[in-house]
Amino acid sequence: LGLCALLPVYGMIGFLTPPDGIGIKHKEEIYIFGALFGWTVGAAQSYARTVFADLIPKGAEGTYFGVYEITDKGSSWIGPMVVAIVSSITGRIRGAMVYLFFAMVFPVWALHRFVDMDLGRAQSGRLTRVEVELESTQDPL
Repeated sequence: LGLCALLPVYGMIGFLTPPDGIGIKHKEEIYIFGALFGWTVGAAQSYARTVFADLIPKGAEGTYFGVYEITDKGSSWIGPMVVAIVSSITGRIRGAMVYLFFAMVFPVWALHRFVDMDLGRAQSGRLTRVEVELESTQDPL
C-alpha cells in the first residue's frame, strides 16, 4: 500500500519541477506509473476484501459481499468523474494525482484510526474466546 500511495506523490512532484524534469512529464514515466499503480492497486483491493471478510458475521457472507460488489461497481464512476472535474477546472490532469493520493491514504488512516479489528473479528465470530483472551494478554513488544 505504501507504493500505491507514493506513486501519486511522484506525479505531484511534477507541479514543482521544470517542464523537462521529473514527475510524470514524459511518455515513458506514464507507462511505468500505470504499470506500477495497476500492480499495487490489486494488492490493496485484495487487502480490503480480506479485512472486510474478517469483519462479516459468520453465515452472512453472501449478503455482505453482495452489497460490497454492488457498491464497488456502483461507485466506479466517482473516480473518473473527479479526474474529469479536476482536469476541466485546472486544464491539466496532474491535479488528479492529489485525488489519487487521498483516495489511497485516507481509507487506510480511517481504518487504523476508527476500526478495532480484534474486536470486530471477535464480534463477527471469526475469533474464538481463547484467541481473544490470548491476544489481549500478549505483550505488544
